[in-house]
Amino acid sequence: MHGLHVSAAAMAIAASLLPAPAAWGVVIDDFSSGAFAYTATSPYAPSAAFVQQGADFAGGGTPPLGSLRTFDRLAASGGVGSSSTYAVNTLDGLFRIDSVDTQDRNTYKYFDLTYGSPDSPLGVDLTAGGADRLRLRFVGEAPGIGLDVRVVGMVEGQTWSLSTSIGDIFAVGPAESIVDLPYSEFSGNLAALQDVVTMSFSSSRLQADTAIDLIETATALLTGDFNRDGVVTLQDHAFWSDSYAGVRAIRVDGSLYVPTSSRLDETTVDANRDGAINAADYTVWRDAYATATAQATAAPEPTALLTCGMAMLLAAAGRCPAPRRA
Repeated sequence: MHGLHVSAAAMAIAASLLPAPAAWGVVIDDFSSGAFAYTATSPYAPSAAFVQQGADFAGGGTPPLGSLRTFDRLAASGGVGSSSTYAVNTLDGLFRIDSVDTQDRNTYKYFDLTYGSPDSPLGVDLTAGGADRLRLRFVGEAPGIGLDVRVVGMVEGQTWSLSTSIGDIFAVGPAESIVDLPYSEFSGNLAALQDVVTMSFSSSRLQADTAIDLIETATALLTGDFNRDGVVTLQDHAFWSDSYAGVRAIRVDGSLYVPTSSRLDETTVDANRDGAINAADYTVWRDAYATATAQATAAPEPTALLTCGMAMLLAAAGRCPAPRRA
């Protein structure tokens, strides 16, 4: 029986026929590990820092980046009365601050959420995998957020600080909202993103009923990919539909929502960047979906790719001389 000898060139050709694995960003925190809950009563005074590290994340889930998470500066404004009680928790895999003794939806919460420390640097490259932005996912009946983001990193032994902000956004979408923060919008030395020491997220406004679901790095947006999962599917149409409906009556109290944020293009399905969520954005998705579907239909099935690859391997092996018997 002839022996099987496969050339390196044949292996490379066969490997090129297989689908490429999906590229994922760095997860800063998905709040699935280190669940905590506590209450504080104070409308403006900062709370004591709440620090989680190491063993605090041993109960399952994915630990936050660096396994060091610090929560500080719980405060609120706009609520009724001079003092109210607030519950901070991640028990359901979301970071939220709930009003305990009032249902006033006009109350805004303030906090600092920090990852890593000078003594325990993150040492992560936020540009790994081609990432060019931070991405935050929010959920809530009427997601609203104002956020200052600060990254401290090292460049040739020197400490650099970078920052950007999300200014008082009321994001369109009754169930989920996504905010992209391109690195190009950060002020500071962008090279510091490749060796990060700490990251902090400071709320200048957290609307009632708004929770943070995920903080991660990501690559540039794909046209029509409204839910930012890297592919254009029918789920993106559903996301557009929800957002389109939300433009008319997103608030729980029934008041009309009028999108005015300068970051509307980064937080909604405003695909054509005209400042509105309408049928024109559906058209952008429809065309992108048609293109994606046509490409998927034209591409060989995985089984066909494997069959073709094996055939090429066997053909290459058949051209090689059989090993001599001793």
